[in-house]
Amino acid sequence: MTVQNVPRRQSYTGNGVTTNFSVPFQFFEIEVYVNGALQDLGADYTITQVSPGLNGSITFGVAPVNASSVVIVGATAREQETAYVDGDEFPAVSHNNSMDRLMMVAQELALASSQTLRVAPFDAPLDPILAQENSFLVTDGDGQPYFADASDPGNPLSDLYLATVQARNAAQTAETNAETAEANAETAETNAETAQAAAEDARDLAEEWATKLGSTVDGSEYSAKHYAEEAAAIVATIGAAQINRGVWDASSGTFPGAGVAQPGWTYYVSVAGTVNGVAFNVNDGIMALAMNASTTTYAANWFKLDYTDQVLTVAGRTGNVALASADLSDFAEAAQDAAGSLLTDSAEIDFSYNDAGNSLSAALINTAVTPGSYTNANLTVDAKGRVTAAASGSGGPGPINLCTNPGMRTWQNDKTLASIAHRTPCADGWLFGSNAGSAAFTVSQSTDVPDSSVPFSVKVDCTTADASPAATVDRHLRWAIYGSALAPHISTDLTVKFWVKSSKTGTYCVTGVNEARDRAFVREYTSTLRTHGKRRRSRSRFLQKQGRGTTGTASA
Repeated sequence: MTVQNVPRRQSYTGNGVTTNFSVPFQFFEIEVYVNGALQDLGADYTITQVSPGLNGSITFGVAPVNASSVVIVGATAREQETAYVDGDEFPAVSHNNSMDRLMMVAQELALASSQTLRVAPFDAPLDPILAQENSFLVTDGDGQPYFADASDPGNPLSDLYLATVQARNAAQTAETNAETAEANAETAETNAETAQAAAEDARDLAEEWATKLGSTVDGSEYSAKHYAEEAAAIVATIGAAQINRGVWDASSGTFPGAGVAQPGWTYYVSVAGTVNGVAFNVNDGIMALAMNASTTTYAANWFKLDYTDQVLTVAGRTGNVALASADLSDFAEAAQDAAGSLLTDSAEIDFSYNDAGNSLSAALINTAVTPGSYTNANLTVDAKGRVTAAASGSGGPGPINLCTNPGMRTWQNDKTLASIAHRTPCADGWLFGSNAGSAAFTVSQSTDVPDSSVPFSVKVDCTTADASPAATVDRHLRWAIYGSALAPHISTDLTVKFWVKSSKTGTYCVTGVNEARDRAFVREYTSTLRTHGKRRRSRSRFLQKQGRGTTGTASA
């Protein structure tokens, strides 16, 4: 193949995102540099190429950072690995590859030559010289190069050299100073943070010394607020002793003391009045209970010294009076006499008063109802709850519903019970049962009902079907009827009425079973595919207990 005359060097600028870069020249081997650092093939990047000797691309494992320099240069190996044997075939591919390698090496040498210090093609060759430290490469009057000592005053570049050295030294010093300044700044920042933390600790401690209550600040001493409250309590205790502060006009509408009254300050009422709902009469007193007692609030601030409303004597006795029955005999008789004179008979009650025996009695007046027992009674009850007429009837009581939650009105559990377990309550009094199998059900309260007489129904949704249920699998809704509720209906018909709506056709059962599960009756019904549901009825008669237990008959 041919080799194009193109530069065997390509540069890019990384952006922190791009990982794939094109190699626009043909190559067998290349070198890749990022910011002047040679990258490792395989570890840092991979090469994509249709075949050796053609153009291709490289892909970095990690994208070069933003603004980084990415340079790809040809680096063809300086070796010849193709050997030709006399009389053997002369393959074009291997020969072309060898020729291509030679051309690529030549192009790379030209690139390397362009990156060196050279003389013009028409100039004479330069004399060989040896490099020297701290020297400048200059030419003499004949154009021949030589190395001049940079520190030689006679060297015209010595000043530039010295300035360069000084600038470099100044830069190094500046860099060192900057690093020192940065370290000092970090130290200062740390010290500032430490000082701030210490200041915050001191602030918190000062706040505790000022206001903390309930415990000591340092393990032995309390806060200033603690001692202040103790002092206030002591002052309040001392203030229990009354200190006469003069008279007070209660009609003013405010309490005395102008808001600075101290515990024990006592005033006497000169003009009656009511303040904050408390009435004061002339000669009553009022004593402050709190520091700087309020001029508008009575509770917890003031105490009324009641010298006018208090009872002075009891049954003619004074002091610490302990009353005896003899002290109240006259009062009791007077009260009974007063009561006897006030009580009058009514249409329902007859009052009697025995003045000699000091007793009162009351009796209900008889109605026209004949005492006795009535069967299937027809009763008349007045507004006061009295039976005013009674007669035996011929008919029996109407139907009694033994299900106290027939319309699923009461539903205290969750309205939707997903993956419901066996014997889990749903509507109050109703249990859902699924004793075995892999099926799963969701039971919820539904408003899908036959008519407005029933507000809710129980919806059972099979969310996971049981493809092969065993014969013993039982799924049901159950209502329990206690024996005490059922006992009055022995030997009477029991009708089970219900409404059912099903998307699954088949035969279903209504079962009555006792708690011991050793006596039962079963009646079947069929369900066809419906969208509106259908009412069902099953009737049975419960009989008296016989030799082998309670039996029952049922008709569908």
